[in-house]
Amino acid sequence: MSCELLIDSGNTRIKWALSALPHAGQFGWLASGSCARDDVGSLPKTWRDAVRRLAGEVGGNGEPKLPVAAWISNVAGPQSETTLRRCVTALGVAETRVHVIRSRARQCGLSNLYPQPAQLGSDRWAAAIYARHAYLERPLLVATLGTATTLDRINPEGEFLGGLILPGLLAMLGSLGQSTAGLPDLRAVLDGGAQDKDTQPRAAEDGLPCSLFGAPREGGAAVQTRGAGMLANALRAARSGHGGHTQAAILGGCVLAQAGAVQRAWDALLEEHELGTLAPGGAHALRLRHLVDVPQGPLCVLAGGAASAVEGLLDMPLARHDNLVLSGLRLIAQEHGG
Repeated sequence: MSCELLIDSGNTRIKWALSALPHAGQFGWLASGSCARDDVGSLPKTWRDAVRRLAGEVGGNGEPKLPVAAWISNVAGPQSETTLRRCVTALGVAETRVHVIRSRARQCGLSNLYPQPAQLGSDRWAAAIYARHAYLERPLLVATLGTATTLDRINPEGEFLGGLILPGLLAMLGSLGQSTAGLPDLRAVLDGGAQDKDTQPRAAEDGLPCSLFGAPREGGAAVQTRGAGMLANALRAARSGHGGHTQAAILGGCVLAQAGAVQRAWDALLEEHELGTLAPGGAHALRLRHLVDVPQGPLCVLAGGAASAVEGLLDMPLARHDNLVLSGLRLIAQEHGG
């Protein structure tokens, strides 16, 4: 079975997938995974092992078929691109079949209205391409909550209008921990790392993820449980407007800031399409017409590691996607011809 390798190289993690050729109509992967940026050197072996497993699953007795091409979105800088190219060619993919995408003026039915299209991050471009493909002729807000939070707009005519960029949830937490003498840095607990001595252990609640950004590194199940419990407390603080202790106040405030940015971008989308108006006094709440009566109504496409912490606070129609960039890369490869 022939396949191609898709790689989403972000600032924190590298996600990848093996996609079957010829392209099928659905976007399931033959195999997929992710690793921290520091573990990039392990990827060639990981990919070889995945290819061997696939060969065994389809009953092949010959040599496993390596990917015939690789498609990469990289926003982590030139050194990361060089390293990824080296990893892919070490797998056996010809250098000429390693494609690092750049944002264009038009691709896969989406127009980029940036005056200089190449300035748009390739991850935002690939994510927008798939969002447009999945939800044709609808006003879209593409909200990706990762290392940075990006809030991008696509109109029903298939034009990428631009968007907003703000620090992601972990970056907000880090800024408080590093810039203030009396507040703890809670990033490690949420990211599956070591405990902070000032953090009170609590049971996991509300089905929240134990780690927002990747697999736990240290501390085992106890740290994961505590991180989930902290997030549950943070959501309660965000909903009520107050936290019962310092950690809940920090997390609740940062989660609410993320949700508030998404909600305000959504409100602006509705105003522009005349589906709602700001309440008197400029309050964020909107008096909305019935969106169920609007054909091809607006939609928020939500992605990123912190999406689980925020989506319960959002008042809008949501479509959750965990692999927007990889799915966009597959569409780009399909248009190119593999």
